[in-house]
Amino acid sequence: MNARASNSPRHPARPPRPGARALEPMPNWMKLSRKDDVEIFRRGELVASGRVDMLALDGSVFWVVQNDGQGRAMFLHSDGFTVPACPAPAPSTDRQPPPTSAVPPARKSAPPGPG
Repeated sequence: MNARASNSPRHPARPPRPGARALEPMPNWMKLSRKDDVEIFRRGELVASGRVDMLALDGSVFWVVQNDGQGRAMFLHSDGFTVPACPAPAPSTDRQPPPTSAVPPARKSAPPGPG
């Protein structure tokens, strides 16, 4: 596996956003799902980011298709990698009407012709 240091130009260490709360590491990787977007840290520094491709049933290892064309990488929980738990999205405050159906109403068929 290729774990890059935080001085990598592809994954520079990022300072926290002003007002952002620190995300706690996800202790149980079994809560991850395929297609989840994740950031992987080691000793507090970002080493990779991408989308979960495969996940072991016991949550001990997962594979990520990394962003920026960096290929696929495997991360073992026992190697000290952490994945922050993503906060649940806030409920929308926009009150928009529900979408209307794009399917046109069914037309009555013509009676069969002489045949």
